[in-house]
Amino acid sequence: MPPALTPEDHSAALRVHIGHRPPRPNVSYVDQIVGESQESIAFSYFTGLLRNYDVDIVHVHHPCALLGGKTDGDPLPKNDLVLSALALRVVRNLRKHRTALVQTVHGKDHCGTGRWRGILERATDAYVTLDADTNTPAPDRTVHIPHVHYRERFLGYPMSEPFSGRVLCISPHRLGAVSEAPLRVFELTSTEGLSLRVAGGPDPAVDLLIDRAATGMQERISSRVELLSDAAMVEEISEAELVLLPAIETLADESMLFMALSLERPVLVQDSPAVQSLRREVGPGWIHTHDGALTAERIDSVMDALQSGPAQRPPQLMARNMNVVAKQYAEIYREVARRRR
Repeated sequence: MPPALTPEDHSAALRVHIGHRPPRPNVSYVDQIVGESQESIAFSYFTGLLRNYDVDIVHVHHPCALLGGKTDGDPLPKNDLVLSALALRVVRNLRKHRTALVQTVHGKDHCGTGRWRGILERATDAYVTLDADTNTPAPDRTVHIPHVHYRERFLGYPMSEPFSGRVLCISPHRLGAVSEAPLRVFELTSTEGLSLRVAGGPDPAVDLLIDRAATGMQERISSRVELLSDAAMVEEISEAELVLLPAIETLADESMLFMALSLERPVLVQDSPAVQSLRREVGPGWIHTHDGALTAERIDSVMDALQSGPAQRPPQLMARNMNVVAKQYAEIYREVARRRR
């Protein structure tokens, strides 16, 4: 968290209003925007419909957040006329207050489509992507800022040696998207001593799968079904020999990927151009991929590779330092605010 600002500091600081909950102990995307020493920026936060325009910049990582929508499930009403009217009101207020709009584009978008999106896109001063392979509606207004690593964030957290053969499925939220495929195929694996660990928030969709998979395999499958603190996630990841991740479609998925790499645990993830770029960046032995559906054969082959030839160097992540990344966000804010004025 940045240091508290005095009233005099607030009057001179750039005011950035973020469509997200404030930073808190659990890691989240907002942490890398705020950084640890942004003394020249006064951050505020909102959820629900955007109402405060008396700021220099509004930053959201889903466009429907401007209209009060959420991104998990059915975020907004279907009536495009209503949404377009809301979008026009947002844009008028942004212009009236000379407030710049910044959007982060990442992964799967659950906001839906309609004329309202075009209204907000035309009013967006800058787009941010976390990798160079993500497309945006305006490439000429797009800046790539990498996702941070978490090495310094977890210094001092209790770490464990990995349990031989442990494969981990982990989520800071619901377990469904992370663990369903591994639970279905794990009994078909053939690697000696292999075990599956499932850890994350309660999810009725996978409770039955966990019970079924564990039947007759109690010594090979274990679970920790609860909302995990950062300390709990560090514990679970450090005890794993391999971390299984879904396709990197959400910011939570991306955080899990960089938590695992920061703790020097290899990952198996669905292939994509962005994943291949990261694979080249971090060096050999850390990111393993599969095309299409996850299979037992692919889990076996990756475990064989890890046990016969582990990575020779730690993952290369230095370009992703938290304060370096936060300064890049600050540069964007200053530039779009200058253009608005």
